[in-house]
Amino acid sequence: MPIKGQNKFGLLLKDFNSYKDYKKEYDRLEKKNHRIAHREQIKEYNKSYYNNNKEYFSEVNRDWKNKNKELVKEYNKQYTEKNRSKINAKNSKYRASKLQATPVWSDMKAIEKFYMDCPIGYEVDHIIPLKGKNVSGLHVLNNLQYLTKSENCRKRNKVMLWVY
Repeated sequence: MPIKGQNKFGLLLKDFNSYKDYKKEYDRLEKKNHRIAHREQIKEYNKSYYNNNKEYFSEVNRDWKNKNKELVKEYNKQYTEKNRSKINAKNSKYRASKLQATPVWSDMKAIEKFYMDCPIGYEVDHIIPLKGKNVSGLHVLNNLQYLTKSENCRKRNKVMLWVY
């Protein structure tokens, strides 16, 4: 049975220094209960909001990373140390997929020269990704291009036509 003056969360006004502190705690518990009771609706709303504003979130994320380069670098270093086996597995999987995507008629010496001639500040990229969502390309010379690191990160695993 609740004590007189006790609200639904069991808070008593006399346990707080001021009404403002009491109200702050009451509101915090009210929000928490609301989030628990409506977890699925909130999750669905947040998901649709994110999907409708992906470009904004990408821009905010990119800006934050640019402002916090040292923090990001340190995080990546720690992640690499803690997850070496995951990274090795991912790299092995990529190399295997590259081998599978390399036809026998592919000119490996020309591909190797293309990699060696990559300008400083650029990366070699597959125009049509080796493991794309809708289509997968081959590891052949005419499927390679030079992109800056930022362009390559932006492109990710997508087919994009770069019009200049």
